[in-house]
Amino acid sequence: MSFFSGSIGRMYFFFGYCIVSVVSLILAFLIRAYTNLIILTFILTLVMVFFALSLIIRRLHDINISSWFALLMLIPGVNFIFVLVLLVWPGN
Repeated sequence: MSFFSGSIGRMYFFFGYCIVSVVSLILAFLIRAYTNLIILTFILTLVMVFFALSLIIRRLHDINISSWFALLMLIPGVNFIFVLVLLVWPGN
């Protein structure tokens, strides 16, 4: 099963991105509280980045935009606007 194929609707993207955001916040608190767990939290952070990227690419497939637009997430400030656009843009 490929995590980057197919498409997802706005609601699935919203709830998936909320879950990724909450888990990322928990990981941030773990990093701050327990510095000896840095390797574990680094690995879990990479997993969360993978799932967030998977959600974004599948949402881009739903609105018929190239997956390369996921690179907009690397630009500070633009990434927030980009996620909002993905949340409100109607899919196919």
